[in-house]
Amino acid sequence: MSETKRTTAYTEYHPRWYRKDVSTWWWLGRWPYLKFILREISSVFVAWSVVVLLLQLRSLSRGPQAYADFEKWLRNPLILLLNLITLFFVVFHAVTWFNRAQRDGSSFSRQTRAGIFDHERKLRRMGGNLPGCSLVSGEVVGGKAIQ
Repeated sequence: MSETKRTTAYTEYHPRWYRKDVSTWWWLGRWPYLKFILREISSVFVAWSVVVLLLQLRSLSRGPQAYADFEKWLRNPLILLLNLITLFFVVFHAVTWFNRAQRDGSSFSRQTRAGIFDHERKLRRMGGNLPGCSLVSGEVVGGKAIQ
């Protein structure tokens, strides 16, 4: 067996690729980009609303005085402003979610060439065994909440 020696060609000068300078604020240029970024940011406010709900449930479980203190905290002008901004972003998040679901859900009514609805194939492509996954995740979350 003959052994061949491979040599790699190396040049000391390698031309740089052309890369256009992009501003940090590139997403402000077009509405679809801005909408995408706002939707991503809205997730933070959705999480805040969940935190407020959990704090409310905690104060309810601790009695009337704790709930009165929680209501007093909610009357704080900064918290009130934050909750108004949160309301805007949660509504924006829900509207964009349902617009996306409506657009993606319309493909379920199409038929294949054979004339058979292929819901099952599309559901598998979207997330595997979706009902099974949600059942397992619900049991895990429920089990953690009970402990």
